Amino acid sequence: MRAVILLLVACGAPTRVAEPLPQPEPPATASKPERAATTEQCDRLLEHYLALELAATGGTLGQADKQKHIESTRDQFHEVCDHMPAARVECALRAVDLDGFAKCDDAP
Repeated sequence: MRAVILLLVACGAPTRVAEPLPQPEPPATASKPERAATTEQCDRLLEHYLALELAATGGTLGQADKQKHIESTRDQFHEVCDHMPAARVECALRAVDLDGFAKCDDAP
């Protein structure tokens, strides 16, 4: 056997470079990012927040004024909401008052 190896080396047999070992895949839970809120969820959240704010202050808005307010704040609201975890948005959508809404900031 040793003679065969020496003969292959002496004759210039191609040497094989060892390939690196494959790296283990990280656990699925560690690499899986949280699902971000959808556009629909953020739109619903904006409307829900406005309703909670009006209820807390005793204010009212007609449908046209409500829609105007939503349209004027939608882009700015989405800049934040679109990056929030969906679980946090769902928590806020279940809130029945502004205190409950604020507690969702601690949600995952």
